[in-house]
Amino acid sequence: MCVSVSEIDVLVNNAGRTQRAFVIDSPLQIDRELIEVNVVGPVSLTKCVLPHMLARRHGYILVTGSITGKLRKPPSLVTATR
Repeated sequence: MCVSVSEIDVLVNNAGRTQRAFVIDSPLQIDRELIEVNVVGPVSLTKCVLPHMLARRHGYILVTGSITGKLRKPPSLVTATR
């Protein structure tokens, strides 16, 4: 669901949720919620504003990540989605 968008110059996709359990130990529902927030959220927002940015030929989309992918930590779904 997109609201009426006309002049957004910058979209910063910075939302994220963490989970400190091992993948094997976390319930599937938690995995689904992580994917919803960490993947579907930024994709949905980008799809809402991108057509307007392209029409105006102006705009920036910034996406933040997480350092967890660089650290030596046990595998988790957060590392895969951020």
